[in-house]
Amino acid sequence: MKVHTATLAGGGSNADRVFVTDNAVIMLDGATAFEPVDIDPGTCAEILGSVIADQLDQHSKVDPAGVVAAAISRTAKQLRLTPGRSPSSTDASCASETMP
Repeated sequence: MKVHTATLAGGGSNADRVFVTDNAVIMLDGATAFEPVDIDPGTCAEILGSVIADQLDQHSKVDPAGVVAAAISRTAKQLRLTPGRSPSSTDASCASETMP
């Protein structure tokens, strides 16, 4: 599979992340929190995407929604994120089992 990606510049650092594995493409749009936070949105998106990519790569016949939910939980625990005081990310994951 050949994948091309592009993002718009995001100020000092871009929080968007794209991960490509043998059987999945994961795109995350790291978003700034509504209030100042200690965790960089790019760091949050990087960890979240890495966990999703790792799980989808290791387990090709797993439910992507379940993987994303588990990855959010794991990332939140690792970074000690709290609702309303943490960065967010929009995720789009497509595993080969669901790709056309």
